[in-house]
Amino acid sequence: METSPLIQAAEPAAVAPLSLEPVLRHLSHELRQPLSGIEAIAYYLDMVLNDADPEITQNCVRLRRMVQQANWVLNDAALTVALLSAPSTPFCLATFFTALGARMAAHEEYTLDLHVAEPLPAACLPTPAPRFFEHLIAFLRDVGSALDPIYILAVPEDDSIRVTIQAETTADGADLLRIIGDPSPAGGVHAFIAACAGRFSASASDSQLTLSMLLPTVSQKV
Repeated sequence: METSPLIQAAEPAAVAPLSLEPVLRHLSHELRQPLSGIEAIAYYLDMVLNDADPEITQNCVRLRRMVQQANWVLNDAALTVALLSAPSTPFCLATFFTALGARMAAHEEYTLDLHVAEPLPAACLPTPAPRFFEHLIAFLRDVGSALDPIYILAVPEDDSIRVTIQAETTADGADLLRIIGDPSPAGGVHAFIAACAGRFSASASDSQLTLSMLLPTVSQKV
């Protein structure tokens, strides 16, 4: 039986999303190597010239932040690819955030000031959900240079779940909103929210950055 030209043309398109991941992984690896070198140079310059001109120190800090931002954007692109064929499944936010907080505390990273309503219904989210929330925490930690602790609130709201992630940041709030706001380069964040039919907003007040999202529950999807 001869395959029609239309089906033949459609087959590469169906395979394309799967082939994007190794390509993106290779490109990310090639980009991260020089970025790591730039970050190391900025770190050592800052250390050696610590008592020199304050402007030099400030520029070194700015350079390190730019590298961290570039790394985060690469991870954001990888999240977009991971969502291309990801199904939605039940996801327990309370269990995940508790485990994440314990893991971060064990590695002496940030403290998660966690406030979860009980009982909290299961969310219905794409399978890269753990990666998505860790990605948001990394944004505050690495790009925003957040102060400890990072505050997380998860409460029911109508038939959905409201998740708020908040922290005091040392980076400029307007710059952070340009990265993660809407529209923004943060395609992975907004693609995840679109995939689960949720809502997302980011706001900055003084030095405080707030990420807020409304996520569907399992019962809402039934």
